[in-house]
Amino acid sequence: MMPLQGDDPLYPQRPRSRSLFREGEFLELDQVLDEFKKRGSGCPRPTPIIQMCRRLETKPLQVVRLKHVTVRDRFMDILEEEHIRGWDRPFLLNGEPRLLRVSCWGVHLPPPDLENLKRRRLKKFAGAVGPEVRASMGGLSQKKTWQLRDMMANSPALSPQSRYGNFQFSFRAKELLTAYRRQLCGGKRPVLRALGTEAYTLEVVHWILIHSPDCRDFDHLPTLDPQGPFGRPGVITWSPESLSDRFTWQLSGGALEKKPWVQSQGGPTQTHDRWLWNNAAFAFHLPGRRGLYLGRRDLLDNVEACARRGDSNRILRHPQDMYVSKKEAQRLIQEQRAR
Repeated sequence: MMPLQGDDPLYPQRPRSRSLFREGEFLELDQVLDEFKKRGSGCPRPTPIIQMCRRLETKPLQVVRLKHVTVRDRFMDILEEEHIRGWDRPFLLNGEPRLLRVSCWGVHLPPPDLENLKRRRLKKFAGAVGPEVRASMGGLSQKKTWQLRDMMANSPALSPQSRYGNFQFSFRAKELLTAYRRQLCGGKRPVLRALGTEAYTLEVVHWILIHSPDCRDFDHLPTLDPQGPFGRPGVITWSPESLSDRFTWQLSGGALEKKPWVQSQGGPTQTHDRWLWNNAAFAFHLPGRRGLYLGRRDLLDNVEACARRGDSNRILRHPQDMYVSKKEAQRLIQEQRAR
């Protein structure tokens, strides 16, 4: 795994700390942890409840919709141009740094599907713990049960809030691939390849590259393995190992307990254990500064406002003045739809 001085996994505008990149492979969490340990980097501590949640088998999630989140000014540019044009982002190709013009999209799980996923994982968790822990779960109030359920899938990859902006475009993956095939592949089927794994201290990103079959620059990268974390014939699936990044409950004396709240300058906050979480990034290759035309009406039909996730510059991916409130984002979207 080679170091890569790059930008944020899904939005390449603000530089982040040095990451680790393994070209052409989708690494598992244990492999990433081993790499960090070799380099003396700090690793999150796997507490008993984290170890238990790691053993929960996640049924492959079918990737039905993809999302692209952006800020106000870029939202207005996209509407005016009716295209998604992407950005130049650094990757390692054949071991050498190279800028690729790509448009980056993440997996979008609509709220009803996310709630179903949390319920399924909580049910599996209850089946995996011992009778004492299961008895303590049975005595929880409805509110605490909801809080425990939310912990089962609370990673930023699944959050309705975003670090990338307040305007979230969400399209069916099939629709995006069809548009890409028509506009950039001359009607030929796009190629999906394992671009690689990018690992940060708490985030492990599997990058999927989508490109025209006429482009031979990526022939050294493997196409998606139908038996791997992305794929069945004709269907894109995602099998993340970790769907949680904050563990706010702990196993104590054979029972489940919420971790305590502490008082700080910013007010009371709940203590938690951090863990690595999986992300998936679909990079649509847009050579020659070409864009993916989606049309103003379809863009407005498939955008929604989202709240900002986090407040610190360490978490946000743009300067704070580029964000607006969710209410302001909703107002601006409605204003554009009325035009």
